[in-house]
Amino acid sequence: MPCWLLSGSERRFPVPNLGIPELLIILAIALVVFGPGKLPDLGKALGTGLREFQRSVRGEEGPPASENRPSGASDQTAR
Repeated sequence: MPCWLLSGSERRFPVPNLGIPELLIILAIALVVFGPGKLPDLGKALGTGLREFQRSVRGEEGPPASENRPSGASDQTAR
């Protein structure tokens, strides 16, 4: 029976298997659609969004200490 005809508790959506060939096809389509110059920016934005989502789910407030320091600063102190 098609899943859209089932009631809410009986409705199941199978999770597709994503292997290496499927991921390569998705990457190739993303490369064609967005171009090689935009892919790093999209990856960075996606990572930042996921980090913020995880932080909000955990109930943390504010950016972590590593995001508070300037981009040129390092963990090692100058001697």
